[in-house]
Amino acid sequence: MIEFPPDTYLHITYLMIITIIGVFLLVLFTLRRSDQTEELSIYYLIYFTVALAGWVVLWGVSTGWLAPTFRYNIAAHIAASTLLYFGIKATAPLNSADKGIIAATTLLLILNQFIESERIRLTMMAVFNLALYPAVSWQAFKLLSKNQSVGTALILVSVFSYSVASAVQVFIVLFSSNWPLASAVALGSTALSFILTGIGILADQVSAHQAQLRELTLKDPLTNLINRRGLGIVLKRQVRDQKPPLTCISAIVLDIDHFKKVNDTYGHDAGDKVIAAFARAILEGSREQDICSRLGGEEFAIILPGTAQDQALIIAERYRQVIENLTIDYDGQILKITASLGVSGNCDLHDIDLLLKTADKALYAAKSDGRNCVRSESVANSAPA
Repeated sequence: MIEFPPDTYLHITYLMIITIIGVFLLVLFTLRRSDQTEELSIYYLIYFTVALAGWVVLWGVSTGWLAPTFRYNIAAHIAASTLLYFGIKATAPLNSADKGIIAATTLLLILNQFIESERIRLTMMAVFNLALYPAVSWQAFKLLSKNQSVGTALILVSVFSYSVASAVQVFIVLFSSNWPLASAVALGSTALSFILTGIGILADQVSAHQAQLRELTLKDPLTNLINRRGLGIVLKRQVRDQKPPLTCISAIVLDIDHFKKVNDTYGHDAGDKVIAAFARAILEGSREQDICSRLGGEEFAIILPGTAQDQALIIAERYRQVIENLTIDYDGQILKITASLGVSGNCDLHDIDLLLKTADKALYAAKSDGRNCVRSESVANSAPA
């Protein structure tokens, strides 16, 4: 059986930790460069960069490549912990407590450069952890209550466990003076904290990345309105979660009159500008509970939860007038448009597909009657026998 010196296992441990943190950093850089995860905090990138440097220095000290001092990796730990706090806090404005943390971090980093005793440094780091990590835990808890994600839950477990480990470390320092044990607790808890926090951050960022990709598939890029597929998903969710349950629901289907003529006369850029202006007009006129969608081409839909058909007719006429009075400036030319609107509503059967189909039927009636008008059709007349 081959036996290795005890230091070999320690070096392997350092190498594994450094590799894991390096992988975290690489994945986060890749996500940030993909422009898909806009919420990725720069604090997290710097956090892992500083952490990586600290562990490399610690490995260098253990191998004898560097002078036997914890000065630099303790500085890296203090800086990384503060960065983690602000990374979890994200874009929230600074308060007096945040300014106090920045001031304390700066003071400790300065003191760390002048203190010669490694024991005092280790004690200083433990006290710093005991003061900071409950605040980090609180920020993680607030974030978890907001996003309810597995990644944030893992971060909370990590930083809370590290708070407990720091308390144990301070207890060992004050009551037993067992420095090797205190150092082992510091090393083990720090390594575990970095790994668990890294997994949590990556889980959150990958989840956010996937959510953004899903959102892109449900939205129309020109108008930023949800598309037909997104409309079905949003409606099913709203009908399911509505409290109290919906009584009535109506739909307005809108179609820009003679849109092909706009494209043929002024070009597709003008057509895109008309589409975008039309979308803004219906969005600005909508209520908070209304759902606006681009069904495709020049056809749009507005779903009116809690609205009976007679009320929807009044709302549709208001939209028709707004669109008729809309002016669109394209290269110095003023473009005017009108729209045909079909309305349908029901207070019993919340069949969204049937509702849209009936509103579409009313839309074609509006087109047949000369366009630039509103027509309605009852779901009861369109429902299958």
